[in-house]
Amino acid sequence: MVVITWGKWGGENIVALCDVNQHHLDVAKKKHPSANTYKDFREFYADDQDYDAVVVSTTEHTHAFATLPALKRRKHVYCEKPLTRDVHEARIITEAAAKAGVATQMGTQIHAGDNYRRVVELIQSGAIGQVSEVHVWVSRAWGVAG
Repeated sequence: MVVITWGKWGGENIVALCDVNQHHLDVAKKKHPSANTYKDFREFYADDQDYDAVVVSTTEHTHAFATLPALKRRKHVYCEKPLTRDVHEARIITEAAAKAGVATQMGTQIHAGDNYRRVVELIQSGAIGQVSEVHVWVSRAWGVAG
């Protein structure tokens, strides 16, 4: 997790870094020596610092839990996907974001590229007929013990 405040000319100023992996935290700290560091995002939120935005890239099952405290503090949030684990968490985050009135974004990486946009255009134009069922899969086994 990275915490940002904006500089005079629109450049970001990293004011806090959070990672459970000490090695990753040490590497990031070398790049941003003035940033405070935390191994647990709950400890970061317990420190009442002045910051403008939060980048949430924690483990996937904690995204909603790391995003919600920022929204409750009316901080801008960029969160990696998936934003939530289920519909209930999505509704809580959606309501908190609307109430906070801040900029929020979920990372979708390549899904805004020309190839994906063209596929959307083809489907919406009816080029492949009416879509009645969609199957989606990924090459990862999230949460699967093995």
